[in-house]
Amino acid sequence: MDAEIHIQLRVLGRLELHGTDGRPFSEVLAQPKRVALLIFLALSGARGWQRRDTLLGIFWPERDREHAQCALRKGLYVLKRALGEEAILRRGDTEVQLAEGVVWCDAVAFERGVTAGDLEASAQLYQGNLLEGFFIRGAPEFERWLDAERLRLSDIHERAIRSLAEAAAAEERWLDQVNWRRRLTRLDPYNSRYVFRLMEALLAAGEPANAIRAAAEHRRFVQEDLGAEPAAEVMELVERLRESMPQHAAALDVEVALEGVKGRSRSVLLADSKGEEITAPEEGGRERAGRERSGESGAGSR
Repeated sequence: MDAEIHIQLRVLGRLELHGTDGRPFSEVLAQPKRVALLIFLALSGARGWQRRDTLLGIFWPERDREHAQCALRKGLYVLKRALGEEAILRRGDTEVQLAEGVVWCDAVAFERGVTAGDLEASAQLYQGNLLEGFFIRGAPEFERWLDAERLRLSDIHERAIRSLAEAAAAEERWLDQVNWRRRLTRLDPYNSRYVFRLMEALLAAGEPANAIRAAAEHRRFVQEDLGAEPAAEVMELVERLRESMPQHAAALDVEVALEGVKGRSRSVLLADSKGEEITAPEEGGRERAGRERSGESGAGSR
């Protein structure tokens, strides 16, 4: 974060607005549309000036023009009073913009970091999908914009994690690769391709027992939630591993592994190199379970 910026806006995984000294901006947070207006201006900053008429349609479509303009003026006034007089720029009577450098926003910093190639630091900023659970009444255009932004940022994040996993594999950093591959399976636990790559990474790291249990947990997801089976390549790899490890065949049986996770957290059940079970801590759960995707996604034939 730039040293001169003293206001933080966090929207990835949780909503927070406060000064770097911990001072909350209660006046802004008390009214959801003021928060939404600030977020829209912050995330749209790279696209430049925003027309007032556009903001009226996004946030106050149910009001006549006079009352909508009054609501916008009041919202901008509250933001200026809370963030500083120079926070909101205006160009004539038709356009406004959040001044550069007034607010540090994690979503903006995340996207800029990915663009600059700083993937690992950017991935640490992504603590969850954009404004999950956030809602304002009577603003369907804002909801559509938010859905599109959430999906766009989520896709950027997923591509960044894939790149980090591939780089770790190319450099034979096996444990790092496992960590990034596992993160991908948390993003999309129904994705058989992701699980297969995680299994390959675990094998490279000398963790065949973990590979089988990762497949078992994935199978549980797709059977229970989708009524399907994992891709054939996943189960074929499981069978090859079981055949190559006869001394552990019973302990590593897929059905036994599935029984072992019943009633527990749905994080992947792990085993150490001796086959002794441990349970991985949850790190965000299923961040995007069940979302239809193109490309490398889904169970079964995907």
